[in-house]
Amino acid sequence: MEQGRSALIEFSVQQATLYGQYGAGVVTKARTDDDDYLRLPSSKPLSGQSNADSVAKNNTVRDDDLIRDLLMRLLFAMPVGSLQITAINPQRGTTLDLFNTLTDIRKLVPVGKWLTLSEDFTKPLREHYDYVEECKRQRFRNGISDWEGYNVNARKNSEQPLPYKVLFIFGFPDQFLDGSIMQLKGILEEGIRCGILPIITIDDSKIDPQRQPKAAEIRDWLRKNAEPIHSTYKPKLDRLNITAERSEPPVSLERVSEYIQWIQAAYNEIDK
Repeated sequence: MEQGRSALIEFSVQQATLYGQYGAGVVTKARTDDDDYLRLPSSKPLSGQSNADSVAKNNTVRDDDLIRDLLMRLLFAMPVGSLQITAINPQRGTTLDLFNTLTDIRKLVPVGKWLTLSEDFTKPLREHYDYVEECKRQRFRNGISDWEGYNVNARKNSEQPLPYKVLFIFGFPDQFLDGSIMQLKGILEEGIRCGILPIITIDDSKIDPQRQPKAAEIRDWLRKNAEPIHSTYKPKLDRLNITAERSEPPVSLERVSEYIQWIQAAYNEIDK
């Protein structure tokens, strides 16, 4: 099922939310002759504003629309079985509603749902933090310093590569306790090199620097170190060695459900 690979072409604010042709299908395995296929799509966390404040300047598109487009393109670009998604959505926004059926695929969404309550996401967030610490202590050694290096070496030795993890957080810091905020800080600082891409929208109305200094610290860190979803919406996804070509015309939202069915079928195939 190696398919047309236009998923990440013309990946820009102007093309987002139009749901242009993502390709004829999905990629089921990495090519064995291409190290670029094992590289990270982005070198920094991505950050934007929560839904209420996400209308862009010049009346263009919203951050949550860009996030949907980014996720769809990742689903079509990353080999089936190599991507894991965790979404923390305490404000119960609708950003990921198009992808609700994907929560049934445990290889893709390990926790089996989008997380809306603090008691639901405390453990998965801790697991991401522990995963970062495990990679640093146990996996990155003998000259290997990051996810990319580990997976290139794993492929050469016919070993299991590390997954690429996308961590969505919508409306930070809603329902975040101090312990979870400190874990998130560790994920933000070291997660990228461990194969975790944090994509976070911030609800500034819920951050009082005097009462919530840790949340304010995260917000300030993101402003300084993260890639804004809007102004730099074209992350380094070209590193996946996609052949350059123009995007096809936009298609209807109804077609998106067909794309998602393709993804479900591909994951069902690897379970056989």
